[in-house]
Amino acid sequence: MSLQIAILSPSSPDVSGFTLHSSQIKSHQSDSDLDRLVMDLERVTVRLEPADPGVDWKAWLINTEEIEPYDIYSGILKMEVTADMVPTGCDPDQRKVVGRCELWLVLREKMRHEGFELQVDRISETASWLSEEIFTTNGNFRAREFGFTTGKVFGLDLEKGDMIWLEKIWVDKEYRYHGIAKKMLRHAHDTIQAEVDSCFIITYPKPLPGETDPEASRKERYEAVWGPFRKMGFHRIGASAYFLYVPGSLIFSAFN
Repeated sequence: MSLQIAILSPSSPDVSGFTLHSSQIKSHQSDSDLDRLVMDLERVTVRLEPADPGVDWKAWLINTEEIEPYDIYSGILKMEVTADMVPTGCDPDQRKVVGRCELWLVLREKMRHEGFELQVDRISETASWLSEEIFTTNGNFRAREFGFTTGKVFGLDLEKGDMIWLEKIWVDKEYRYHGIAKKMLRHAHDTIQAEVDSCFIITYPKPLPGETDPEASRKERYEAVWGPFRKMGFHRIGASAYFLYVPGSLIFSAFN
């Protein structure tokens, strides 16, 4: 199964994104249907693993120079989140993959003297722009350029900790709107957070190639791309094209 960014165009019936708020679900679903959706999410199992099965990522965090090719000088590790479940009526061993994320764990604290710019260049083009738009070449947050007096954005301190770069996220069409994307992101954040001093997830939302509506206004095209990420818990960093994942527990304090 291929892994893609599952962001759809305004012409698609799935443009509203991966998840709906409970009020939106109730307007389209009966109480019994809503109960089924909640039960489905509880049945979803989420796993975070290195893309390379031969890497013990927790050992890599402690002693990266002993694990090739992820040595201390690279400071980045590709990881994957997989969500699967047993569809209704199937045997327990017939699990179906319903969601995936491609992530990169970036040990920014170890990389400040090695050159943050050189490291994110190895991930993707949109990740490489981080060292120009959001951080300096050594990984320091450009707070003043965004009008911040400190490194804190939405309650998260971007001056400290390691970075999780979200490169791709996908949810099976049949299982969207159930909160699976949120569950994958929260699992990745909390699992990594438990092993490092601090971390945050950042991404650059983008549509699938060829699926934008040429008749839509510029604002409508942006909203078609950004809307699903906002529903997942991402918030835009200033006027940039980058979005920061804000765990639910931080949202109230950050906006009040």
